[in-house]
Amino acid sequence: MTYALDTNTIIDYLNGRKTVATKFLSVAKSNTPMVIPIVVDYEVMRGFYHTPCSDRETVYSRIKMFCPVVDVTADMWDCAVSTWAKLKKSRITIGDADLIIASQCIVSGYTIVTRNVKHFNPINGLPIENWAV
Repeated sequence: MTYALDTNTIIDYLNGRKTVATKFLSVAKSNTPMVIPIVVDYEVMRGFYHTPCSDRETVYSRIKMFCPVVDVTADMWDCAVSTWAKLKKSRITIGDADLIIASQCIVSGYTIVTRNVKHFNPINGLPIENWAV
């Protein structure tokens, strides 16, 4: 199993949310792989420009040494497009960022770790965990 960390999970960790920090450290100690989807990296880095915090930026840099940032492949784009079309037919919309993150997870077999479970629930075949509970 590989975990893909959503933006809110990383922010919770950086803010010291105990349940997230405890689970993150437990997973890290077990050598279970964790990755950061490229869109998540963008969102986290964008936040540092909005609200600079050198301590959190340093911690995030260390996280990225352990959790590589994964780029989007052609298969993932295809998955995003087909998933968007299926959801559209059902009159369900989710944000493009979440759709791309979900597609990375589906194609790569990752489990998304997020507090925003309702954003990802409409996507069939996507394993979801919430470490904030």
